[in-house]
Amino acid sequence: MNKAFLFLLCGLLPSYAVAFNPSPFIDNLVSCKGKGYTQCIDNSGSEAEVSIRKVDLNKDDVDEIIIEIHGSSVEFGMAGGYVQVLKRVSRYHYRIINSLAAYSCNVLDKKTNGYFDLNFSGPGLNVPYEWYWNGATYAAR
Repeated sequence: MNKAFLFLLCGLLPSYAVAFNPSPFIDNLVSCKGKGYTQCIDNSGSEAEVSIRKVDLNKDDVDEIIIEIHGSSVEFGMAGGYVQVLKRVSRYHYRIINSLAAYSCNVLDKKTNGYFDLNFSGPGLNVPYEWYWNGATYAAR
């Protein structure tokens, strides 16, 4: 993997941070070819798009990761996608703090317990889901 790709994938990282590798979190859902996770197919064989965003949800200068996978309704149901929110727990390790069948995840301006609230939505969801930080993970309101 070349350095330019790592920079584009991870953005400008603080000196203590390391490059994020999404493979352990998405390989069971999609298979991708090429750089930047741009040529992906889901387990049903349909094209899928993977979006990886870094956002500091609690303003501690350590970015959390939001992974959105947009694919077919065969693989992801009426939501048409799957979202995972990851928190860095050590220099080289992340853990999933939330995952949901949804098409998109938006960070809201409102905070609960020091973390920004999240809004999950998608084409098959009747109403957007708002989630708040309960001290250990995100939970539905």
